[in-house]
Amino acid sequence: MNSAQWNVGLISALIYTMAPALAAGAFLAVTVLTGDYSWVARAGGGAWVFLLSMIILMPTVTPWLRKRLGASGIQKTRCCNQPRSGGGAATLNSGSRWLQRLGTLHPYYSPEGVPSLGE
Repeated sequence: MNSAQWNVGLISALIYTMAPALAAGAFLAVTVLTGDYSWVARAGGGAWVFLLSMIILMPTVTPWLRKRLGASGIQKTRCCNQPRSGGGAATLNSGSRWLQRLGTLHPYYSPEGVPSLGE
């Protein structure tokens, strides 16, 4: 990991942690100043605001920050372009064969319902 990746990751982590903390603090301040709420309701509401804000901000802040800072030296790696190992039709065929064998062992299962995938 180079320094550009580390800096973008660190800055985005600070942003998407501080923003929900401020939102939860604002929620607590509003409930203290207005309304007659119990401390359990205030704390639960603040935690809920923090959690939902984190869920929304975590996947959105880092790409936004990368575009904004123009981090051109960062290489994007995609897991989808990597070759699969042990997947595909061979795995499906072995799974259907397993289900067919199960039919011979289990009295309530009929192997006729299992499609064969080109054995």
